[in-house]
Amino acid sequence: MSYHQREQARRESAERLRALREQDAAVRAEVRDRARGMTHHQAAAVLEAFDGQYAEPGSPLAAERSEWSRIHSALLLGGGPYDPDTDDDVLAERATRAVRNEERRTADRAAELEALAVTGRLAAVLPQDGDDALLDRIRARSWDAGQALDGWLAQALADKAGCYAYPAARGAATTRLPDTVVARAELLAALATTGTPAHGLELPFAGRLAAADPDAATDLARWLTAALADRARGTDGGPA
Repeated sequence: MSYHQREQARRESAERLRALREQDAAVRAEVRDRARGMTHHQAAAVLEAFDGQYAEPGSPLAAERSEWSRIHSALLLGGGPYDPDTDDDVLAERATRAVRNEERRTADRAAELEALAVTGRLAAVLPQDGDDALLDRIRARSWDAGQALDGWLAQALADKAGCYAYPAARGAATTRLPDTVVARAELLAALATTGTPAHGLELPFAGRLAAADPDAATDLARWLTAALADRARGTDGGPA
């Protein structure tokens, strides 16, 4: 199975699961809206209407009956009237949904970056906040994609591109990214100060140096930056 076929199968499976979850959530939300302000007697009356009805497991009817049963039980224990905004189960569900939505966003972004990496199109996009935290995840799925992402993140960090235009984002990236990527970025940024365009694709040695010895690459970058600064001061008439 090719990469694109695997990704298509993964997306289709995720979409089916997402659709079932959304269907169930919509049914439960509708029940909660209807139950708002009810006492346990009123909820019991609604629940009795389901007697004798067969509900296919996983069907909307099964979800509806299950939610009415849960609400009735909650009202028996805590009194009423029912308010979904103070229902502990509902609040926990909302928190779980928020986490799941963030996980889905992260997975979708990782899949997008991996696809761009394996097709050689990473340069067409700019990094977003949190992309650097996806490096290990992508590398575990595809070593080649991880290598491409290494170079893309290093170049963006060197150029202060995308989210790295902001100092806080650059600072966070240096704590999340491997030393090899940070050193590569620093070396690329130092090479750019020579006035000659310094892009990682045209300067593959920067990546090799950083991978072989990050500390040495960082030392070289700082020496080069200081040397060029000293030369600039001498050219401007300052001390040589």
